[in-house]
Amino acid sequence: RNNGNYALSRLLAQTEIKKGNYQSALAVLNSLLPEYENEPDLWYEIAETTGLANDIATLHQARAEYFYQTGSPGRALKQLNQALKKTEDNYQKTQIIRNRIKEIKEEQANFKF
Repeated sequence: RNNGNYALSRLLAQTEIKKGNYQSALAVLNSLLPEYENEPDLWYEIAETTGLANDIATLHQARAEYFYQTGSPGRALKQLNQALKKTEDNYQKTQIIRNRIKEIKEEQANFKF
């Protein structure tokens, strides 16, 4: 791995995706989040990769972050509600999603034109 090198890490993840190694690709992509969590393209690639890995709840969560960061909080909330439906049996993940919904709604309420 090339810790600290965003471009090489993204390239490594794309190579892993092409080889069908979705979990390896996700490990690389997720390792970038602490430093690059505000990069919409990273969230988009995480969403696509989790979809390929058949992790539908996380797909919706990643799409929500992508939509939120690209200025579509309404679409983000829809994705989070979809994720909630997929995590009803997982209390911890459900709470994380509910908290994110609350954060987005609060930010929307506080936003003034």
